[in-house]
Amino acid sequence: MHPKINIVGVSKTYSSGGKKIQALDQVNLTIDHKDIFGIIGLSGAGKSTLIRCLATLVFPSSGVILFDGKDLSLLDKKQLRHFRQNIGMIFQHFNLLSSRTVAENIAYPLEIASLNANRQQERVDELLNLVGLSHKKHAYPSSLSGGEKQRVGIARALACEPQVLLCDEATSALDPKTTQEILTLLKSINQQLGVTIVLITHEMEVIQEICNKVAVIESGKIVEEGFVADVFFNPTHTTTKEFLRSEPHESKKDQKRVRLQFNELIETPVIELRGSEKELLSALNYFSKKTVNYEVLEHGH
Repeated sequence: MHPKINIVGVSKTYSSGGKKIQALDQVNLTIDHKDIFGIIGLSGAGKSTLIRCLATLVFPSSGVILFDGKDLSLLDKKQLRHFRQNIGMIFQHFNLLSSRTVAENIAYPLEIASLNANRQQERVDELLNLVGLSHKKHAYPSSLSGGEKQRVGIARALACEPQVLLCDEATSALDPKTTQEILTLLKSINQQLGVTIVLITHEMEVIQEICNKVAVIESGKIVEEGFVADVFFNPTHTTTKEFLRSEPHESKKDQKRVRLQFNELIETPVIELRGSEKELLSALNYFSKKTVNYEVLEHGH
């Protein structure tokens, strides 16, 4: 099964102190199999509520979330427990059990799933190898760096072989170098295991680094969405433009003239791209993903 996630007209209202708070307001999104789908918004925008709805930790006040066509709100308790094994979740502050070793933390969801002891150990070893922590198998969380803790969190989230991995500000507590390493690992997991990844963040840099699609959320509403390259190069909403403006850009700007080849029947246009080296590489990567052949004609400053 290769699930598609359809979020249809989802709203979520909370009551607090006699007042109603609209956390989500008519959200519509489609997340395809193998997407790395980023949801970006400021604190309080509704992104955490949305990912909690996807994890079935809370349910929408109205609207539906369809997982491979099945309405999650209609699942009974047994079906819900089974469904949750298809969802892995990693957190900003790791949420590791301090009294358990690295291996025991990773094994925890396998114990809940009643996997036999031998298979548990095999699976733990597989996951430790995947996240590069075989040498830390018997260590406790207190002795780990932030990046190592998050690697344990990722391994634990993958323990039951989920089809979807939800990332709740997974790199916000990490330094830039460690953030890069974790994002590289997530991208590798997406490509090697075919796991769909949905991540929420307030950092556009994270979106640009690994996501193929992005949705911008503000006051519980999706204000812009699309392929990352489209949104990055042609933002239409003020909030998106603010996110892009707030990102630290390299002062040096490069230029590339590129000839695009769609097919032999269409005249090949030549376009000019300007931006930092990273921005230009992102654009060329977008063409590759869209199976558009290109030839770089010029490179200058």
